[in-house]
Amino acid sequence: MIVSVNVSRLKVIAFAALYFGALQWAYPNVVSPLFAYQGMTFRELPMEIMVFQWVLAMLPSFILPYDITRPSHYQWWILYLTVIVPVSLIAYHVVNYEGTQLSIYLMVTVACFMLMVLSSHLPRLKLPKLKLSPQVFWLLLGLITVFTYVGLIATLGIPKSLPTTDTVYDLRSETKPMLENSLPAIFRYLYFWQGLVFNPYILVTGLAKRNPFLIALGIGLQILMFALTTLRVFFLNNLLLVGMFFLIAMARRSFGLVLLKAFTGLVLASILWWSFDNYAIGPRVLLNRWILMGGQLSTYYYDYYSENPPDMLAHTIIGAVTKSPYSLPPNKVIGKTYFEDETNAPAAIWADGYGNLGWIGMILASIVAVVVMWIMDSAFAGRDTAFAVLITTIGANSFASQGVLSSLLTGGIVPILLLGLTSPDIRIRTRANRRTRSERQLAGTRLEEAAP
Repeated sequence: MIVSVNVSRLKVIAFAALYFGALQWAYPNVVSPLFAYQGMTFRELPMEIMVFQWVLAMLPSFILPYDITRPSHYQWWILYLTVIVPVSLIAYHVVNYEGTQLSIYLMVTVACFMLMVLSSHLPRLKLPKLKLSPQVFWLLLGLITVFTYVGLIATLGIPKSLPTTDTVYDLRSETKPMLENSLPAIFRYLYFWQGLVFNPYILVTGLAKRNPFLIALGIGLQILMFALTTLRVFFLNNLLLVGMFFLIAMARRSFGLVLLKAFTGLVLASILWWSFDNYAIGPRVLLNRWILMGGQLSTYYYDYYSENPPDMLAHTIIGAVTKSPYSLPPNKVIGKTYFEDETNAPAAIWADGYGNLGWIGMILASIVAVVVMWIMDSAFAGRDTAFAVLITTIGANSFASQGVLSSLLTGGIVPILLLGLTSPDIRIRTRANRRTRSERQLAGTRLEEAAP
């Protein structure tokens, strides 16, 4: 019997090992020396713990899709690269791990994640779609955009300049109370939706259609949102979307594997950059803020709520029917406990679920996330996969950085679903579909030549 070997799967496993190994070297040599004061401590671990870390980090690589054909596939990859691998790596370094409870927490996290990955095999739902003409759709999007920015400017005023690295925190201390207290409730959702969903949609459409006006408009609106709110995520989203667009456009196939290679390359490049300049900000931002911090915060949620009562979802959209022993939401409780102030310290859906309802919260958060992504896949069924992935790119980060219920509104999941059901269909030219068209044309030519 001949046993066929799936080369793409072997590549995923190999690059997952390289990704984890690179981070395992970078953590004690680059990250911990710079950020130990923020809790990124390092300790020598026994061999059995190190082997367990590798098992946790590598298991999902055997089932993660190496090709991305649904928005959920991209979501699972982001969770793997920015939550599962980081928490497997640094959990034992940043808190005491006597006993087995931390190991159980990590195993439940990985098990929930792997079941979520397998859920992508569910058949898509047949959802009713609202057929809007492009003119009506863009008119509605324009009205929402104008309404949002007028509301923000009326409350915050016209920004005089862009925040810099020296002024951003001072400006944020002035802006934050106005965003939380003075801004009408509807605008607290709308400005997040604008920055996380609508502006990226405008930018991605411009890139797909090669329309300079839409590209400039999308980038300009994001820069204005950053100037108004001082939240850097809106400014950095431009870089993420442009980078993702060219990554998708250049991929021949197996985009999941391409994404894994890109993250691995960024980690290796950061290590090389650091080796030449120990004070460079780039490697620190990438390794600490974008990748490893998700693991650190997820561990802090376990550490705190293992010794203290859960929040019982009292600070979520269903908080009116529950009661919490805390005056602050979990993200502020963790920030105040581990960072000595009310720093916003949100974590991924499993950590948030654990902080709200304990072990059952991790399972419930996974179930809700599966249902949400099932609906998301169904909403974008029949659309260009590359465009669907780009539109859901920013929203995909919400499951990695906040609770599943918060992700629905604040994280932009609901407006993304609405875009899937109402927006015009747009195709992105990629190397993969260009190759497919060329192959079809070549096959047609050969058939004509072979015809009598």
